[in-house]
Amino acid sequence: MRRYQYIGGVQVTALADLSETCVASAKSVLQGWHKSEEVGEHSESWARCSAEKLQCYVGKDAASRLIHSGEVDVVYLCTDWASHTPLAVEAMRAGKHVAVEVPAATSVEECWMLVRTAEETQRHCFMTENCCYDWFSLATRSLYNSGFFGTLTHAEGGYLHDWRKFFADAQTQSYEQGAFQGGQSLSHAWYCSNRAIIARQ
Repeated sequence: MRRYQYIGGVQVTALADLSETCVASAKSVLQGWHKSEEVGEHSESWARCSAEKLQCYVGKDAASRLIHSGEVDVVYLCTDWASHTPLAVEAMRAGKHVAVEVPAATSVEECWMLVRTAEETQRHCFMTENCCYDWFSLATRSLYNSGFFGTLTHAEGGYLHDWRKFFADAQTQSYEQGAFQGGQSLSHAWYCSNRAIIARQ
């Protein structure tokens, strides 16, 4: 959520989560924005305003209550994977645009549900896959563009992003028990591996 402070004109007006602790943590991030020296003048004004007027929803129906409230134009979904498509569809049908973390869908059928709902409702639905803008991706691109690697003859990449211990199977364990968000962060190096670039100098 900290990254949203850099987008001009955005106001975070509501938060929803299963956990009261996570909502409180997110709210404290919002309230702390205007104290940060890194935040620009424009961001200070809306961050402070957002923190003061923030609507918070907690519980199993929190996401639905937020979706059907009049406080938001865009719903940003950072929930367990199994709920992404149903909540995105619900939000678009409620007239909201949707940003959804990866994966937006877990089957071809769900992909088509998202496409059809977006077309029917004329709401935007976009997946927030933005690793291509992380420092290591941009640095690698810059090195390539500068000729650092020489003539590129082969490149391959692998991705290990196993969140199973954080997003438990809803059949065997509740999301609240299986996912701990808000406060725990993992190094990107922990889940990225198997990258290789072969170049001829």
